[in-house]
Amino acid sequence: MTTSTDSAARYDSVQGIFADSVNGATLAGATVTATFADGVSQTGTLAATRATRSALPLADFDFGLAMAGSTYRRPFIITNTAGTALVSLAIDLADANSVFDLTNGGRVGTPGSSLGRTVTETGDTILDGTVAATYSGIVSVGGAAAAGDLFTQLTLDFSGTAGGGLASGTSWNFIADTDTVRPGDLQLAAVPLPAAALPFGLVLGGLAGLAGLRRRTA
Repeated sequence: MTTSTDSAARYDSVQGIFADSVNGATLAGATVTATFADGVSQTGTLAATRATRSALPLADFDFGLAMAGSTYRRPFIITNTAGTALVSLAIDLADANSVFDLTNGGRVGTPGSSLGRTVTETGDTILDGTVAATYSGIVSVGGAAAAGDLFTQLTLDFSGTAGGGLASGTSWNFIADTDTVRPGDLQLAAVPLPAAALPFGLVLGGLAGLAGLRRRTA
């Protein structure tokens, strides 16, 4: 398995981490999108099914995702019930007021997040080839620079495995730690525009102001 991060999309939490001990039911509301080898995509929302478990209803989709117990210790379980291979799975925790918490070299990154755990393959089914995991939607707290250990989304790409994806009728397990924030606290942060993308009039106005400043101080 390979792991990478994408910091293009940024989120900010005003109040920071609410709980670093999270179970499956806490992830209710998370959005899950599966893409299959035939080009079909399906999107569903995790729902709490027991006190510590959430899952997608298998009857409504051609794939399943379930998580029960502590996300630091217990696995997520992906099941492919479609007639074709599952190529990728994207999990977005933003609507569940939750974030993925990475290992961060064995150190606490964002204050309050405790030790995280980067996604790792587990269980009896070990896939041949490479599963490429990408974290995106980096999270900062209170407008400060992001520590680089919290992200809202995890995408798992199975196209590099034998057969080009998770085969039909197969289940696969992984562990990925998560934390929670307070409801409504996680907001998409504005990304500053590069100078080349600023409106032409704004650039000219700024240059004119600089010229005037030079004349007054000459």
